[in-house]
Amino acid sequence: THSRTHAQGLKDITEVRLDERKKEGEEEEREAECDFQCPVTGLEMNGRFRFFAVMPSGHVVSHRAVKEAREVVEELVGGTFPSGKSLAEEG
Repeated sequence: THSRTHAQGLKDITEVRLDERKKEGEEEEREAECDFQCPVTGLEMNGRFRFFAVMPSGHVVSHRAVKEAREVVEELVGGTFPSGKSLAEEG
């Protein structure tokens, strides 16, 4: 089981790093459904997909990126992380 605790102070808070969604073609003209995306897979952060904040770097990546391109995620965050130990689920 996972236990969640409340932030006791500023040291318990990690600033998340979100990747802005790249808009192309007609999407530039109409309002986008979401503003952010996974930097590895390009999946939109629109509530349809699970995302994680990788601690302590704060990079936010999709579950699919962690599952299918772990090496790329590790390169992005600057190191390895044990399965399930350094992830905070967003959603």
